[in-house]
Amino acid sequence: TGVSDLFGTTSGPGDFQALLIMQELEQAVLDITANDAVDGGANTSIQAEISSFPDQSRFAGLDAAALYGGIWFYIPPMITFFILLTEIVTEKEQKLRLGMKIMGMRGSMFWAAWFVNGMAFVAFGTLVLMAAGYAAQFEYFLNASFAVNFTVFFTYGMSLVGLAFFVSTIVRTSSSAQTVGYGFILIGFVFQTVLCSFYGVMIYLLYGTEVPEWVTVVRWILTFYPPFNFSKAYYDISQRACSEVQISKGIIEKGPGFNLTDFYVSHMNESVLGNVVDIPSTSYTVGMLAMNMLVFLLLAFYFDNVIGGDHGSPRPLYFLVSPEYWGLRKRKTKVNYEGSRSGDITSEDIDVFAEREAIRCLETDCQPSSSVASDIQDRMADISKAAVRISGLSKVYKPVCSCRTKNDVLALDRLFLSMPSGQIFCLLGHNGAGSRPSSSVAS
Repeated sequence: TGVSDLFGTTSGPGDFQALLIMQELEQAVLDITANDAVDGGANTSIQAEISSFPDQSRFAGLDAAALYGGIWFYIPPMITFFILLTEIVTEKEQKLRLGMKIMGMRGSMFWAAWFVNGMAFVAFGTLVLMAAGYAAQFEYFLNASFAVNFTVFFTYGMSLVGLAFFVSTIVRTSSSAQTVGYGFILIGFVFQTVLCSFYGVMIYLLYGTEVPEWVTVVRWILTFYPPFNFSKAYYDISQRACSEVQISKGIIEKGPGFNLTDFYVSHMNESVLGNVVDIPSTSYTVGMLAMNMLVFLLLAFYFDNVIGGDHGSPRPLYFLVSPEYWGLRKRKTKVNYEGSRSGDITSEDIDVFAEREAIRCLETDCQPSSSVASDIQDRMADISKAAVRISGLSKVYKPVCSCRTKNDVLALDRLFLSMPSGQIFCLLGHNGAGSRPSSSVAS
């Protein structure tokens, strides 16, 4: 009867009617149970009512980029790291760099070319990433200075360029480079997930003033890990540019914005989860990213010189402190700009020796006095009728100016030869032997 009366008197929605039906059924079960347990029954009843759903507006304005940006924005610059690492190692594996070195390219030019390439990749990737952030209306990009955001992402990307250079000097094959690159990305992603949990609180706790000594050591070690510095700078900006959940107040509080002046502000004696922390400025953190880049570039330069490979003979481990490297002591092999070679045939072929001495004797009107004087005289007779005669041709490449320096490259070392008349003359030599400079200078 109660149920029929309910349907007859109720005109609410279906969900509300179902709730009333369940209330009547539960009430009947309760009455039966109470009558069996207590003589005379029990005065019990069930009261039920419909409540509105939780107000969704209190979650409005929660920015996912503010909460998880340190994790996800870590990945795009790592793509540049992976590409540079695999491409540089591939050039080394395929001996392309060795070929370029034989053709006269310096190691510094090799790294400079890749550095410019990496800089272009990083700049383009940063602009694309920021454009996507503006298009998605992330508060992190809308409420922060464009110059500051570009500086943070660009410096982070360049620090990864330096890291790619350093790792490429150690890895030998392209397959190993891919494995190392994927490993860096995956392990780093897991580490970022832990480090950047809940607005990067873990990062700021490492700057505590009363933390154990080993925590301070860990923090200094992490400053040589570019994603750590990037995450710290990212959440410095995020805390002021984005809306954040205030657990104590139960609301989402909108940030005041991050301007260029905030870039240089430090936060001393701040309280983070009840711990007093001294947080350095964002500019200091960006400086650490620049320092990371320089350290990795120096390590790449050092290991590229001391690790043996197909690109040349390795230098000693102490080459940076050797006087020869800095030009304070003459090297054993030096460029001789004047004079001619002595009449020693122990280190060269007899025909080459005879050719040179014959040309010298013709020019100076001297008589050959070596053990192969007869061969030299025969060559003098032929050379006197030659169409072209080259005597002591040298070519030195100077990197900066016309002054003699320790960095001069001797391409030709006093070339002596003759070209007979009426014949086709062919000058052969392996890469780097000097055939091209010989023909270009002589012509």
